Amino acid sequence: MATLMQLPLSLQLKPRLTLDAFIAGKNKMALTAVEQLLEGNASASMRSAQFIYLWGRAGVGKTHLTHAIAQEADKSNTSVFVLDCQELVDTTLAQAELNIVNDMLVGLEQYELVILDNINELWAHRVWEEALFDLLNRLLEQNRRLILTSSEPPQSELIQLPDLRSRLCWGQVYQIFPLSDEDTFTVLSDMVHARGIKYSDNALSYLLKHVPRDMHSLEKLIADLDELSLIEQKGITIPLIKQYLNEHEV
Repeated sequence: MATLMQLPLSLQLKPRLTLDAFIAGKNKMALTAVEQLLEGNASASMRSAQFIYLWGRAGVGKTHLTHAIAQEADKSNTSVFVLDCQELVDTTLAQAELNIVNDMLVGLEQYELVILDNINELWAHRVWEEALFDLLNRLLEQNRRLILTSSEPPQSELIQLPDLRSRLCWGQVYQIFPLSDEDTFTVLSDMVHARGIKYSDNALSYLLKHVPRDMHSLEKLIADLDELSLIEQKGITIPLIKQYLNEHEV
């Protein structure tokens, strides 16, 4: 089984977020690089094949890939460490435990694959940037595989530590782009179908014209509409969508 950090801030994997369910769109090169990393030998050069940096705005699918990669690694019995840096920072800041930052990342080089989601949350926190820099160096020395996701490119000026900015550029860097209208419709249809909700294509087309297109918003919206459709005992229709939009700020 995939090994998760034994703390409340570890990432809980979602089984439905698989590589097969990830619609690549303009991100085929990134997806191919991920697949090659999963198939690669741990002794290969991490500077290229073993180190991938994925960045893009919220809702484009970075966390989907995080979950999917971890689950694929699990299938091949690869030891994997997965962590959402947003939860990590929120927890340590709330507990005023920044003095133990380095200790929290010690030993991760024992894992064959390390996945850190939302590493942009570490920017502007010098102690976290230094801890991440040290971790990257240890992983490089051990030829471990590494995947980082961020809302910012690796050369972002938000990063205070110049050495970290340089190190982040050593791997393969891919921007993750939003899906096209057609691909977004496909994803939305799959979400609805997975819940067993009755719907019409016209209703989904109407929905996409009146709500945000990022995956986080769409997932929440479909969950809410699913609940409303059960209450109203009807499928997702344009009147049902209008009812929901009139009652909620989207």
